[in-house]
This record gives sequence, C-alpha cells and structure tokens, in this order.
Amino acid sequence: MRYEILIAGRGGQGVVLAGVIIGYAAIISGLNAAQSQSYGPEARGGKVRSEIIISDGPVGYPKVRRPNLLVTLSQEAYEAYIDSLQEGGILIYDEDLVRPREGRRIESYPIPATRMAEELGLRLSANMIILGAITSLSGVLKPMAVEEAIKKRVRRHLETNLKAFRRGLEYMERLKGH
Repeated sequence: MRYEILIAGRGGQGVVLAGVIIGYAAIISGLNAAQSQSYGPEARGGKVRSEIIISDGPVGYPKVRRPNLLVTLSQEAYEAYIDSLQEGGILIYDEDLVRPREGRRIESYPIPATRMAEELGLRLSANMIILGAITSLSGVLKPMAVEEAIKKRVRRHLETNLKAFRRGLEYMERLKGH
C-alpha cells in the first residue's frame, strides 16, 4: 500500500505542521512515512505545500506523484494541484476559500475549516480541523494516533487544537453519512 497526500495553501495556514503530524501519526500506527514541504520565500501568505507518503513497506520515492488525497486551502493551490489528483481521488477544500470547477471524476468534500476554527476562537486551528477531515476520509490514519501526534507536535493551545481535530473528524463523518 502506498497512499499519497498533498496539502497546499498559503504560509501561515499550518500546512507544514499538518503534514508533519500526519507523518508522525502514520509512524505511531506502525506504518512507514515520508514527509516533505515546499514554500516560497514569504513568511506569510506565500505558496506552501506539504507532501506525505504513507506506506506499509519501504518508501522508495519520497515525493507525491499522483495524490490519493488533495487538500487545498487557497484558490491558487487548487488551480496549481487539482490536475495532479488521481481519478477517483479525494479532494478536501476550505469551502470559504476555494471554488472548485466541475468535470473531474473525484470525491469532493467541502469543509468550512477556517470558519469552524474562528468559532473555536483560534483561527490558526483550521489545520487541525483539516487533519480531522483527512483522518476521516483517508482510511489510513487512526484517530488515536493523530491525537497522539498532535500532543507530541503542538505546543501552544493544545486543548483547542485537539478540539478542532475532533470537530473536523466529526464534521466529515456526518458529511460522509449523507
């Protein structure tokens, strides 16, 4: 099994941290993982992406080629990466920041991640809401492992971030159920 995840957005949205947590959660679960990131020279607002490979065997090539799951947190990220998503793949996007186009055979899941994070009082926890959505939809991550990884990697506002993760997980479970 090789599962590829690409998370893309702007600097300051927690894209890199989300990728690190996913990789760590996979390792906690006994899987292999490789994670890399790329970002522009801007500290905030520039293009950012995090690539994660999860595998039950060795990861021979550590770069995402055709993601199984794509997360876009800006319109620019959507436009840059939507065509790399494999047929039948999963798209998660912040519905307040991205307007997807029709025509691809993919599973598309909107989530108001930034708005939900603002409701929790911490806009920066939108990435944790996205982690919940990824955990729900990917089928390769265990919620307990992701929570453990959050506890190991998040230093500030831990309780709010854990609440955000759980809220994203619950939201996507409800969305899938309909």
